[in-house]
Amino acid sequence: MNANTGLTLGIVMLFSTFVLQAQTSFVYYNKTYGGNDTINILAQAVQQVEDGVLVFGNYGTNTIPYGLYCMKTDALGNFQWIKKLDETPTFQQMGISVGTQVIRVQDNIILMYGKQKNIYVLKLDFGGNVIWQSQFEVITWQAGHMIINTIDEGFLIGGLEQNTTADTVKAYALKIDSEGNFEWDKRYLMGNDARFFTVQHTPWDGGYIFGGMGYSTITGYDMFVVKTAANGDTLWTKRYGNELNDCAAQVINLTSYEDWLAGQEPDYLMTGCFKEGITKKLYLAVIDGNGIIKWEKKHGFLPDISSFQALPIIKPDKGFIGSGYYLHNGFIPQPYVAAFHADGNLNWVVTPTVNPEKQVYLRDLQPTPDGGYILAGYQYSSPQTAWVLKIDSLGNTCSFIGCDSTVVVEVLPGIPSNTNTKVSAMVYPVPASTHLFIRYQIPVGISPSGGAVWRLYDALGRQVAEETLQGSTGTEQVPVEHLLAGIYYYRVVFPASGQTLASGKVMVSE
Repeated sequence: MNANTGLTLGIVMLFSTFVLQAQTSFVYYNKTYGGNDTINILAQAVQQVEDGVLVFGNYGTNTIPYGLYCMKTDALGNFQWIKKLDETPTFQQMGISVGTQVIRVQDNIILMYGKQKNIYVLKLDFGGNVIWQSQFEVITWQAGHMIINTIDEGFLIGGLEQNTTADTVKAYALKIDSEGNFEWDKRYLMGNDARFFTVQHTPWDGGYIFGGMGYSTITGYDMFVVKTAANGDTLWTKRYGNELNDCAAQVINLTSYEDWLAGQEPDYLMTGCFKEGITKKLYLAVIDGNGIIKWEKKHGFLPDISSFQALPIIKPDKGFIGSGYYLHNGFIPQPYVAAFHADGNLNWVVTPTVNPEKQVYLRDLQPTPDGGYILAGYQYSSPQTAWVLKIDSLGNTCSFIGCDSTVVVEVLPGIPSNTNTKVSAMVYPVPASTHLFIRYQIPVGISPSGGAVWRLYDALGRQVAEETLQGSTGTEQVPVEHLLAGIYYYRVVFPASGQTLASGKVMVSE
């Protein structure tokens, strides 16, 4: 929203005293980067910094098949700079896969990636400059899937080690100190194939809990959880799943150290997916400190839904939010973002995309200071295009690729107060069932001949309504009874120039 246009859209609540409630400001943006005949670029991790966002991922060109980059954007996702971190001229795959391979530690970034069968760890400043780099060379093939900061200010990596000669894969843990020096590593078996995808520190005992997958000759691939002591020695191992191949388990702490000191026993959220027949369902469970299931739920709210692609975020009320993909039209991967209550019941789900007819993924999800979330992803179908998406706490964003805005939204819905001189234009009521009213005031000095147009878009960016705002002030009525219930997004524009004056969201109910 441009503060200099003199037009402010808000949603306000009416009390008998006509006092407006406090406002919440959300930043939205929906941006893609690169992707043409000469370069492919993927966004696989994001980290919020004070003046914008750092984006990490892989790229490829006609001469460099695999490269690794760090990109900086401003607070609205606008490109500022990009730096090469590593590259290889050979067809030896390198790089990162999900956001759990990048973490922020105070005023630095720790990046873990694989290259030519080795694990690399880099410490970077916010300018993308390397402070130190460690390389862990092995004879067999190794990969790291997640890195965490440990209580001693070092780092722990969970991943896999594959012995190509013996055709076995072992789950793998690597501990390094704060300067990237080797301390210890451990290997864990489940059949002839076990892999770690997540690791969490358990501060009440100084140990760790790993989530991943392991192979059984009877039930195929199953969710696999290992609890260890501080030195990596196994305390217990559990396997979860059915007779079909299941997704890997992700495990995340639900109990904080403060909760534990207050007498609460450790609980963990475990996520994955079950295959039932020919389709997959999202699997959610809470397990206790011994790996015993306290409750479990399966969700099929989208067709053939995957597990979360990055570690879910636990909210203060113990609800959680995650992102993954489902199969659109039976075979096209498309992303989803879903929030759940603490009992595992679905709260809301949105399905943003770059292109509904191409393979599109979201690989990282991080909280932002305004209470929303930022996501990194990409269109995988050629041309490969990086994608960064900023949403609010309910999954709302601006509705078309390239958009951005800062929208002021009231905490509670309602209708306008005639006594509030600060509000010069409003959209109400919220939610609306039959009509929306647009009350506006546009200073004559900025309104060109022909006036402004108010346009309404659905979640896929398709325009569903339009109303001309006659003159510099007035109230217009827009019918919405024909629209499906849900969140919609509006823009106020000058049609001749395409200039956007303001944008925001409204809700339509049954």
